[in-house]
Amino acid sequence: MSISELADLADLLAALGVIGSLLFVGIEVRRNTSQSKLQNWASLVDRFVGIFSETTNLEFADVVARGRLDYGALSEGERIAYSSQLYAIVVGLEAFINYSRNEVHGASEMQKQFENAIRHHIGCPGGLAWLKEYQSRTPFPPSLAQRIDDALAKPAAVAANRQAGDF
Repeated sequence: MSISELADLADLLAALGVIGSLLFVGIEVRRNTSQSKLQNWASLVDRFVGIFSETTNLEFADVVARGRLDYGALSEGERIAYSSQLYAIVVGLEAFINYSRNEVHGASEMQKQFENAIRHHIGCPGGLAWLKEYQSRTPFPPSLAQRIDDALAKPAAVAANRQAGDF
């Protein structure tokens, strides 16, 4: 075998090594991306579990139930507690929407879930009163405020929520 043939063989082996390395890096990037998505989802689930576990305290659950009916009838302290929970829910739902771009369920399905949750938690009389007050003091970012308004603008779902007494 001549030196030029050996050089050609070395070039071929080097090219195969580069291709193999690129394949390995691609596999690792895909694995890391999948792991990152799972960690993000777990973090989001933990956030909501934390928010909703607060209502296992029956005194706080009572504040939430009364706040859903009439935000203005709550004491100042109760309004702060109810407001804090609604704010945590809205911010968590915003993270939910942002995450949906990477979610296997697809952005449109996650958008439906966002809208349902907004209508459930904010679409009740007390939630609407809280939103109006909150937006007058420290409004949500315009894109989030628009998403909330769009979700609440679907009258059939809000009417069904009210008819069912689900607030």
